[in-house]
Amino acid sequence: MLPSTISHQARLQYQRIFALRLSIFLFLLLLLTVLPTGCSSSQKIPPTPTLPDPLPAYEELARTHNERVAELQQFHTYGVIEFRWSDQDGKHFEQGDLQLWMMLPHHSALRVSKLGDVLLWIGSDEQQYWLFDCLNDEKVLYLESHDYDFSSDEGDQPIMLPPHVIIDLMGLGELPIEVANKDNQDSPVGQASRLSLPLIEYDADNDAWLLTLAPDEHQLQQQISFSRQTGLLQRVVLLDQEQQPIVESSPRRYDRVEQERSLSVNWPLLPTLIDIKQPDGKYQVKLAFDSPSGIMHDQPLDRIFDLGRLIDALRPDFVEITEKP
Repeated sequence: MLPSTISHQARLQYQRIFALRLSIFLFLLLLLTVLPTGCSSSQKIPPTPTLPDPLPAYEELARTHNERVAELQQFHTYGVIEFRWSDQDGKHFEQGDLQLWMMLPHHSALRVSKLGDVLLWIGSDEQQYWLFDCLNDEKVLYLESHDYDFSSDEGDQPIMLPPHVIIDLMGLGELPIEVANKDNQDSPVGQASRLSLPLIEYDADNDAWLLTLAPDEHQLQQQISFSRQTGLLQRVVLLDQEQQPIVESSPRRYDRVEQERSLSVNWPLLPTLIDIKQPDGKYQVKLAFDSPSGIMHDQPLDRIFDLGRLIDALRPDFVEITEKP
C-alpha cells in the first residue's frame, strides 16, 4: 500500500505543478497578446524616412536638365494667363489670352490680350526688357536694363521680373556643369558657372531631389526640385541675400514641343502649366500653354522683338525708365 500511496501523492503534486506552470504560461501569453495593442493605440512611432536611392551626382542632374533645355532655345505657344494681386484697394483678378515667343537667351515676347485688345506686352532683347501696361486708360511703358536688381526694389512688380528670372522660373535656365570644389572655394570655375557649393538632398514629402545653388551674379540663390521618378524640374524658389524667398514657381503638366524633321517621340518636353507667386501671396500668376511649337519661320519675328515698332503700334502715353542702382 505504501508504494501506491506515494505514487498517488506524487501524481497530485505533479498535477499541482503542471496547473501552476499552465497558469503562468497562459498569463504570459495574455500579456504578449494585449500589451502590443495597448501600446499601438496610445503611442505611434512614425516610420523613419529612408532614402530610396543613392543621391545623384550634381553633374548628372545638370547634364540631364541641360540636354532638355538645349532643345528649347526657341519656341512659341498660345494659352491663357491669370493674374491675382492685392493692394490698398483690395483683391484683384485679371485673365487674358496669351501668345509667347522665346528665342533664348535674350529675346522674348509675351502678348496678353482680351477680346483682341492688348492688356500687357512684355519683351526683351540683348540690351533691356520692357513692359507695356495697357490695363488702364493711360498706357505706360516701363523700361529696365538687364543689370537692374529687382530684388532690392520694395515696390517691384512681379510682371517686371527680369528675363533671366522668368526663364529660371519656367524651368528653362541652364545649370552650369563646372562648379567650384567645396573644399577649395578659390578653385577655378567655368565662366557661366553660378555655383560654388551645390547641395543635393532628398525631399521625402515630394519624392524629389532638392538642389540648392550658391548665389549667382545677381546675388540670387536658387532651390530647384527635380522629380525622382521623371527627372523633370517641378519647383523653383529664388532666395535673396538673407535666404528669404522672393518668388517661386511650380512647373508641371509637361508636353512635347513640335520640331521640324524629328519624330514626335524625340520632341523636347516643356511645362505647360506654371504657377508663379510671391511667398506672401500678394502676387500670383498662372500660365497655361497649348500646343507649343519650335517651328518659328512663320512667326513675325521682325516685329515682336523690335521695341521701336512696338512703341509705334501700342503708342504709350508715358515712359518710365529705371536707372541702374
